[in-house]
Amino acid sequence: MKKTIIFFLFAIFFLQFANAQESLGTFKLGSNINLIQNCANSSYSYISSLLYPDSSFAISSQASMTKNVDNYNYTFNKTNFNGQYLVYGQCDEYGTPTNWGYSFQITKSGYAPASDFLEVFIYILFIIVTLSLFTTFIILLAKLATFEITLYNVLISWGIYILTIITNYLGKNYLMNNLVEDMTNGYLTYTAWTNVVFPLLAFIVVFFIRSMQKKKPMSVKELSGRLLRD
Repeated sequence: MKKTIIFFLFAIFFLQFANAQESLGTFKLGSNINLIQNCANSSYSYISSLLYPDSSFAISSQASMTKNVDNYNYTFNKTNFNGQYLVYGQCDEYGTPTNWGYSFQITKSGYAPASDFLEVFIYILFIIVTLSLFTTFIILLAKLATFEITLYNVLISWGIYILTIITNYLGKNYLMNNLVEDMTNGYLTYTAWTNVVFPLLAFIVVFFIRSMQKKKPMSVKELSGRLLRD
């Protein structure tokens, strides 16, 4: 079974590599891109069309490129959308009209977009975070009602919040859409109270109430709860 899974992952990687289109690279949203084309012994090179990620035209007529020895370049600054841009052009390499083309990626961070595996991983992480944030808050409320909140519960709640920060970072820098980033931004704003501040305050309240009931401070084992029992 293990060998089958490894073979399947290698097959996915190989297919992605085999189908990959020549790319200039990945650049940050809003940056100026130096489009370069190597045309040896060519007297001209121009861009015939440049397409946005939605297939609309950023350049729809001939745009001359500047010669630099055997290279030609063109500065493109209309990088206002995330996604893959397609560039097509022509030169007369060694006196023969030659069509050329390549792509480049624009992302918010300038990092390469997530692979299929990483994208699935981020979405799974997002689902786990979403369920865990609300579940831990409900559990804390129930434990507060019975004065059973321990340090272990506080650390679990804080850990889920840290996982939310990690998920937000991954969504912001590696996903092409903004769903995970926008949702986790909201989570970080509101659950800072429900999953960071509230657990600590609830723990302090339980500590004082149980200490007063016993007429002595709670022991380390009682404070730690499952953390020490395990």
